[in-house]
Amino acid sequence: MFDLIRRDETVILERDAGRCVFQDHFAVVDGGKARALYAHHEKGGVLSSEPHARGTEEFVTVITGKAHWR
Repeated sequence: MFDLIRRDETVILERDAGRCVFQDHFAVVDGGKARALYAHHEKGGVLSSEPHARGTEEFVTVITGKAHWR
């Protein structure tokens, strides 16, 4: 189950000096098992994070440009 977030209620997260910007589309519910984000990365922007919990599935759609995983 998801709770819809109005655009003016979203929290914007910035990483890598603002070159990576994230905005939630849905509230985190059900113990955080599901989340939908809009992400924008400037060219050269790098996002580093800890690994997700075991069994987590992550789906990424690139609209323009390229994504590289390390």
